[in-house]
Amino acid sequence: MPGALEVRGLGLINVPLITEARIDLIIDMELTSDSRLGGHKMELFGVEFPCVKGKNFYGLSDAIIVWSKYGGFLDL
Repeated sequence: MPGALEVRGLGLINVPLITEARIDLIIDMELTSDSRLGGHKMELFGVEFPCVKGKNFYGLSDAIIVWSKYGGFLDL
């Protein structure tokens, strides 16, 4: 359905359609993280992006908000 986003617990929400978008983060809901630090990358269309493995990630929505607000992963 164009112009709508399904939000669990809320239903369909109207959202504007856009023709372009920048990818800042990939969230893979099928993968489970096997480490606390490092390896947070995934290649898409030949470009490497930061990636969060979201399966069984308690507090994922909070982590995404913090990630987006403070600029991503810290290189250690």
